[in-house]
Amino acid sequence: KNAGFSSAEKEKLYIPQDSSSDRPTVSDQMSDENSLYNFIKSMIDFRMKNPALQSCGEIEFKNIGYPLVFERTIENQKITVVINPSADAKEIEVSAGKVVFTVCKGGNLDGNILKINGTSAVFIEN
Repeated sequence: KNAGFSSAEKEKLYIPQDSSSDRPTVSDQMSDENSLYNFIKSMIDFRMKNPALQSCGEIEFKNIGYPLVFERTIENQKITVVINPSADAKEIEVSAGKVVFTVCKGGNLDGNILKINGTSAVFIEN
């Protein structure tokens, strides 16, 4: 029913469902390792395994332009988060560390210089 997204009657859905025969379904998304469903699951798993990214982690903004850079810390863990919403690649100095998670095209960390691709994010454990 409703491609697996809702058990409500069609008339009660807040947005109409895609009516095409090849529309995404929950079961298809769950079985596709490259689906948005599984990407979101991997992001949640990453966050849950890293206390600095959870609600008790401190946050310090390092750059509020493009790219956005902030550090999340708790006890002995620090993760630098770099988000580049622009279409253009950017280069920025960050704390040296290890890239532990990327979104979209990610980037390349060479020492303390991060070259981040457009519309991407990089998480660096310091």
